[in-house]
Amino acid sequence: MAEDYSKNKEIILRLTYLWAFTEGGLGGIMHLLHIPMTGFVVGGISVIINVFIAAYSKINSRLMLSSLGLVLLCKFALSPHSPVGAYVAVGFQGILAVLIFSLTGIRKWSILLYAIIVMMENAIQKPFMAYLIFGDELIQGILLTVNKFFKNIQNTENFLTGMTILYFSIYGVWGMMIGNWTSSFLQNIESFKLEMPMMHTSNSTTIARARNHKKILLSILVFSFIFFFLFIYFSSAKVHWTIYAVKAIVWFILLAFILPYILGLILNYFMKKNESSFLHSLSFMPQIKENFFISFDLAQKEKGFSKIRNFIYYSIYLNVFHSRNES
Repeated sequence: MAEDYSKNKEIILRLTYLWAFTEGGLGGIMHLLHIPMTGFVVGGISVIINVFIAAYSKINSRLMLSSLGLVLLCKFALSPHSPVGAYVAVGFQGILAVLIFSLTGIRKWSILLYAIIVMMENAIQKPFMAYLIFGDELIQGILLTVNKFFKNIQNTENFLTGMTILYFSIYGVWGMMIGNWTSSFLQNIESFKLEMPMMHTSNSTTIARARNHKKILLSILVFSFIFFFLFIYFSSAKVHWTIYAVKAIVWFILLAFILPYILGLILNYFMKKNESSFLHSLSFMPQIKENFFISFDLAQKEKGFSKIRNFIYYSIYLNVFHSRNES
């Protein structure tokens, strides 16, 4: 029993480090390798890892929340320029996993439910943040702009309704795919054996990162205001645009500067209290990065979604189970 606990504890640690790297550094690798659907894949891997952590911790909420906390700290260190919404999404994934699996256990239908809800949260977050900043004028601006093409408000509303359904359907279907993949992975990953081919390592490869945060924020600011004033232009003449401009500025400053600063202070505090675990997790990041490159090479023979599925599968296997089997 003690040996099983020790084995599972090591798996949970490796899963946590993998989750941290997925949230903090995988996007850069995927852009470098020209892998499509970056946001979907990063979110999908995080969903799968959360299910694995729940399964191997025997749905121990304390361990699951500890993993979540360490991932948030690592994410802050690896990609400090991430918006507040990214931290909200990670927190939502971790807490939802505790709630759902504590109530239902690890079953195929509960994994499917969890994956779909997480993807729906991802789908809702972006338009919700836009609505917070621009308010009803965003909706009215979209209606009026699209109506200039259709010349019929009924057709405009039908078109926008259809696009909204399609948008959420894509996220829902992806959640179902991730849920089914997760159940399959759980069943066979420990018995899986991989003959490691000779391949070139990617130690010399560097990931292009956006290090100049001021330029990033300035670009977002310029884009946001261009987008905003285009909709103001097409909206009703009765709109007192200065009120909405001030509102947009206030929300942008709050979301882009004030909340990230407060979050940074909080995470720095917890980082100092958990410095040992934090530094230990960072020491695994180069090997995790290397394993992602190897996973990409291994998945090259596949096509379409099979390539993405195998890329995710090999990434989890190499970073969690293959390393343990060799030790």
